Amino acid sequence: MASETFVTALLIITGIVAAGILISAVYPVVWTMAGSFTSSAHQTDIQIRTDFKIVSTYASETGTVKILMVNIGTVPIGISDIQKSIVNIGNTGNFGVARWVASLPSPADGYWTYTLYKTDSSPNQWSPGETIEIDTGSILIGEVPPATPSVYFQFILPSGVWRSAEFTISKP
Repeated sequence: MASETFVTALLIITGIVAAGILISAVYPVVWTMAGSFTSSAHQTDIQIRTDFKIVSTYASETGTVKILMVNIGTVPIGISDIQKSIVNIGNTGNFGVARWVASLPSPADGYWTYTLYKTDSSPNQWSPGETIEIDTGSILIGEVPPATPSVYFQFILPSGVWRSAEFTISKP
């Protein structure tokens, strides 16, 4: 009888130690996977709630391009994200990447700047409902006036959300 009690006690202790070892080995892996899933879900949520629309376009024969866009998403877009955005622009079928600058240099080939028309008091962000104007100065690639009278414009946020438009050059 004493030997049965001793064996039962050893089996219970062994079970508890084995459970502890299993939990200490598995728990960090589960915690890491949960963190990865949470981070991925957060990024996806931001992308789903981030949206903007190109509402007005203008391009002159001299190459000046102005684009008006409105934030129609449910989250604000940070100024730093706007400044890190990629702008592809040029003649349809012959476009390149423009770089952001705080103000357009002279000549302004290859650069873009923006003006944010604020409607609320939140600094450093493009809030829902607000308009931003992209100004590229003289950016059109190729001959001016170009052989193709249309312009391709694409704005890509660092989060991967992008919009594009194709429009014609205005004649004076």
